[in-house]
Amino acid sequence: MKSINFYFLLAVILCLFSVFSCKNPSVKEGNFVSENNGMYTASFSFDDMKESDIKVIPLSSLVEDCFLVQLETTREAFYNSTTGFERVTVTEKYIGVSSPRETIKLFDRSGRFLSSIGNRNSLLDEIIDDENGIIYTSPILVSDKILAYNDTGHFVGEFVTPHSINYPKLFLSDDVLMVAIATDNLLSNAIEATVYRFDVNTGDLLENIFPPTHLVEHEFKNLPAVSTRNIPGLFDFMIHTPTNNERRDTLYHIDLKNNVLKPFFTMKYENIHNPFFYHLTKDIIIAQTSKMIPAELGSQLTPDSKNIVVADLKSKRVFWANVVNDFYGNIPVDLRSSFFRNGYYARSIRPEALIKLIEERLADSNCSEEDKQILNKTLATINKESNNLVFIGKLKSEMKLW
Repeated sequence: MKSINFYFLLAVILCLFSVFSCKNPSVKEGNFVSENNGMYTASFSFDDMKESDIKVIPLSSLVEDCFLVQLETTREAFYNSTTGFERVTVTEKYIGVSSPRETIKLFDRSGRFLSSIGNRNSLLDEIIDDENGIIYTSPILVSDKILAYNDTGHFVGEFVTPHSINYPKLFLSDDVLMVAIATDNLLSNAIEATVYRFDVNTGDLLENIFPPTHLVEHEFKNLPAVSTRNIPGLFDFMIHTPTNNERRDTLYHIDLKNNVLKPFFTMKYENIHNPFFYHLTKDIIIAQTSKMIPAELGSQLTPDSKNIVVADLKSKRVFWANVVNDFYGNIPVDLRSSFFRNGYYARSIRPEALIKLIEERLADSNCSEEDKQILNKTLATINKESNNLVFIGKLKSEMKLW
């Protein structure tokens, strides 16, 4: 009996030792990524931040190249957004620049103006079919229509959804246009996707997928969403869902075959409002938060980087990121989702804003002689009276950040 008790006690001690010794210390420290059945969760603790959690990332590690395109400066081509939320859609043939209160200004890749697309009806999303020269646009206002234009700016057709929708995001695959919205099913307390599939040649609705009943009764219950389409063939869909009792902010993948949202990534956080997540690559997630890095740790970060968190799903680590454009003298790079879409880094910037960025970088005590030469050369090419300039860089399929 004594021997049985001894061995039982020994087994208990060994089990407890195993449990405590196998704990991952990074969990206690805070900044890490966990995975459970294909769903990744990033945990980021501001209290546990160290200098080692701040990483400076050169743009060259994200994109294959980067060059500056001067958009044509004519009256009809001139882009003068008053909102500061310019969105650029770049393809192999086109550059489309838009904002909530402007038409889409369409240019070729050299910056030559082609046409104005749509009207000033607050466009939410656009997708460009390079092969056929067609631009599909979705409105931010409640509507039941997705409108299509050719690259000369002429209206060529519309796609009518069974019900009025809000915040639609678009995806194009072969000859099928997909229009996705996210809805909060109040009965099941779950977020669902409704995806309408259209034949782009006929405009016919291929699959009549009705939304949840509550959506028909309360059409304004559609949820805000972000989709960057940075991974070929993947319809990513980030949903920001504030509720009275909880928050559900999740990056989903849309299963187009079964018309469901599959949760892929979320973040645990405290005192952060309105975070947005998006794919830079399949394994690198960018999280834009509302909380800034502590002042005592943020001296090496630029203002554009003080609320950007990078989650590396391969290394299972989370970092605060400071991205600099090493193609152009290490000026700061803003990592917001509107600048990283459709497989490109594309940022539209006013001449005076770019001049300010360059002058601030030149005044930096850490600006090297090599950087000064590049910056001064770029500065000499900028005309304050010209149209916007656009930084363009094609995203790498594989990135190694650290």
